[in-house]
Amino acid sequence: MSHWRRPDSLHSGMARAGRVQERERAGRSATQPTCGEVYATWTPELQAETGPCVLDSALWGELIGKVGVDGTPFRVGAATSITPPATGVLLFTIGELENTYSDNSGAFTVLFK
Repeated sequence: MSHWRRPDSLHSGMARAGRVQERERAGRSATQPTCGEVYATWTPELQAETGPCVLDSALWGELIGKVGVDGTPFRVGAATSITPPATGVLLFTIGELENTYSDNSGAFTVLFK
């Protein structure tokens, strides 16, 4: 099962290229290392076990978005608004390693205005 999630409402989960999408402010400290910075220090064996970061520049647990299944991931983080790079279904996940989502729990809320 994919770790990418779409909002419950199809209408509010549609991104429009160049249109600013507002969301509630929430996020993590910008002083922590990024997923890619930590991953680069691990042994090849550990890297093979965990898989790569979803987005190297993302902080651990940071909200990440992409438009469509094949879209390029981008940081959402604590932004109060985002401008999607394309038009289509907006999907979300968190900054994490590809093979390690199964040990996570919790939820996030994205509000569209």
